Amino acid sequence: VTVIECAIAVIVQPETGRILIAKRIEGDTYGGYWEFPGGKIKSAETPENCAVRETLEEVGLHIRVSKQLMTVEKELSENVLRLHFFECVALTEMPAALQCSEVKWADPETLTEYKFPPANEKIIDYIIKNSVCS
Repeated sequence: VTVIECAIAVIVQPETGRILIAKRIEGDTYGGYWEFPGGKIKSAETPENCAVRETLEEVGLHIRVSKQLMTVEKELSENVLRLHFFECVALTEMPAALQCSEVKWADPETLTEYKFPPANEKIIDYIIKNSVCS
């Protein structure tokens, strides 16, 4: 079994407490679903650096990692996906849909209204319960 290590950025907009979500491109795995920016950790990369790099690549936003929130493992048919979720602060204002079809700032309590891949359930519950941003 191969473990695929990923870093995910839960980005908080300091002034509003909103969280950045991105819509996956149709035709991709989980196309049309919403997600938090992030991706696979490269071999010589820390999870924190991966979250920063992937966010810049996907949505053009500079962020600072504040803390690790949780790690979630999801079994796939042949691999295990290990997602490291980080609370991050946006350092620049305007995200852009660079590697996704849409980006938006969402109020934490509305996250359940969006369709996310199943591996995100625990982090969404956590965000709503702890309103990361308060």
